[in-house]
Amino acid sequence: MGAIDAIRHVYRNSYRLILKGGILANADFIKPMGSPFEFEPGRILIEEHLNLMTSIGFNPTSCVKEFEVNIENPESHNNYACMIGVVQHMVQLILDD
Repeated sequence: MGAIDAIRHVYRNSYRLILKGGILANADFIKPMGSPFEFEPGRILIEEHLNLMTSIGFNPTSCVKEFEVNIENPESHNNYACMIGVVQHMVQLILDD
């Protein structure tokens, strides 16, 4: 999705479009916990994804599954996860540009 601001933007606009009881599922490349390597800006920790979702209003949020976790020798196709967030109440539909 891009850097953290772009991820926040997508989560915010998704939240505004999803009806009460709806779920956002996002599969994205992540920075694995405990990795000493620098990753491109869009690879953030699962915890950061979940915190972003929660701060926007998704509740509950969780990581459904991590895939191809490789902390020691990560390659571009390693380290991705599926995170979900639930919309519990109605929201006003106003999109940011």
